Amino acid sequence: MGRMLAASGAMLLAGTALVLLVDAAGWLPAELVRPLATWGWRLSLAAIGGGLLLQGLGRIGRALVRHRCVRCGRAVERGQTYCTEHLRAAVNEARDAMRGKMLRFGRPRR
Repeated sequence: MGRMLAASGAMLLAGTALVLLVDAAGWLPAELVRPLATWGWRLSLAAIGGGLLLQGLGRIGRALVRHRCVRCGRAVERGQTYCTEHLRAAVNEARDAMRGKMLRFGRPRR
């Protein structure tokens, strides 16, 4: 969301610059250009600033959520998904599920 807002602000800023360029060429009346330019650069800077703020808050939020067990929320080592208890339980569940498949369908032939 932050990147999209910042990109929209950048495009609006480019559009405002285009309006000022068209005004310099004399193709638009001054009564139309002044409000367009004023509102254009204000909105574009607000959008760029809001986008950058959202990007920063997203990074902070991901840093706060990271390094926690997905089941209980206990702190875990970097790169881990589960704490040791839940990792052991997940491995046992996967092994039991695999055994159930092997018992139902028989062992695969080589």
